[in-house]
Amino acid sequence: MIIFALSVLLLVFVLFLVVRMKKDSSSPYSPYDEDVFSKIEEEERLTSLRDWVFESDVLPKGMNWRSERALKELGCSFSGTTKEDSDFQYAVLPKGWTKKIEKEELYLLDEKRRNRGWISIALFGNPFLSLYGRYHTSIQEIDVVHQVETRKFFWWKKMEEYTAKEDIVVVEDLLERCIVFTPSSQNYNESEKEAEEWLDKNYALWQDPLAYWE
Repeated sequence: MIIFALSVLLLVFVLFLVVRMKKDSSSPYSPYDEDVFSKIEEEERLTSLRDWVFESDVLPKGMNWRSERALKELGCSFSGTTKEDSDFQYAVLPKGWTKKIEKEELYLLDEKRRNRGWISIALFGNPFLSLYGRYHTSIQEIDVVHQVETRKFFWWKKMEEYTAKEDIVVVEDLLERCIVFTPSSQNYNESEKEAEEWLDKNYALWQDPLAYWE
């Protein structure tokens, strides 16, 4: 009796698997396609949001105090949160300033068509606006030679070299579009400290978005 009951349960389980497999195979999409469709939908929503910001008189509410102060000094006027999205505010850009989309990124250009700021837009993060100073730090990728010990026997050891890509921090001049200072250190943190010290010494107002542009 027990053997018969177990046989029936096994048969029911097998029939369940067969029906499930037929159901899955009848669908034109695999389970992985749901992830693909989700990503496509997110990209479309992001593109739609970016286009709306580009075409409308709006800016992110998120920005550091230096950027906000600079925009107001340049004549930008803000007039409250937008009805469409609470993360944005109505804003009229300074005279002659425009927005530009390049490689799916949104930038601010001044009256001389110079890149003066960046608008960060993401579906799962707060939008943010940041104005650039003329002199600022940026990341540059370089080739760094490393040495590694591959064999050792008592006092004798063999060293081999290999080259790897590493990031360092350099100082860039956005007006002339060139790098004006490259730290001696090939370590990221040390190069960042060296670059900022160089800026403090040579361009004390480098963090002010309005300084040194004219």
